[in-house]
Amino acid sequence: MLVLSRRLNQSIVIGGHVRVTVLRITPSRVELGVAAPRERMVDREEIHVRGQTQQAAELDLTSLSQK
Repeated sequence: MLVLSRRLNQSIVIGGHVRVTVLRITPSRVELGVAAPRERMVDREEIHVRGQTQQAAELDLTSLSQK
């Protein structure tokens, strides 16, 4: 894992197309803004994991019904 330090209003660029900017810093959280092309999906990790779990379950059901 690459660890970077950024200050308020500073950004990092990922793959030349995705920009992540520190928008706000409070004692309990950091707010980030993500600018990415429309064809790039951007999710919080827990949403991403939930979607993958649901996809896997749907694939399992599909494979069971084809047997």
